[in-house]
Amino acid sequence: MLNYRKTDVLMMHQKGNFEYCKILDKASVVFLPYGNKAYSMTFLLPEEGYSLEDLRLSLDSNLWRKIVNNKQERVVDVMIPSFESEYGTEDIRKILQDSMIPGVTYAVRDLMELISSKCDEEVSEDQVKRIMSSFCNSGRVVKTTVKGNDYYTLA
Repeated sequence: MLNYRKTDVLMMHQKGNFEYCKILDKASVVFLPYGNKAYSMTFLLPEEGYSLEDLRLSLDSNLWRKIVNNKQERVVDVMIPSFESEYGTEDIRKILQDSMIPGVTYAVRDLMELISSKCDEEVSEDQVKRIMSSFCNSGRVVKTTVKGNDYYTLA
């Protein structure tokens, strides 16, 4: 048997037009745009009398397809626990590795925009330069400085 305890947490509240779907007798589903809106978070709230475990066990590709195909935009009042999401250096390094095109030269500002478009994190010029420096040390990237501006080319 699971042991639950009650804890007070900060909550986020937002009322607006969101994609929403009701799964009869099972759950309400809301899709909240996240960050730069390239992604969304999906919340499933079981209906009264239907447990989270019941919902988890019933969630398969057919049910998911039904949810996605039947979602409609409507006014939804949402309250969820407050949280923060943060990308670490390794995540940013992976984004750069996966996104940089060999032979193309990137200014630091271009790399900053590339990172924020993929993960909705604001990164500083210094962070980008530190990560790119480690790439240069490994021989994967060539750094060129022109008139005090750094440019990086994936080898």
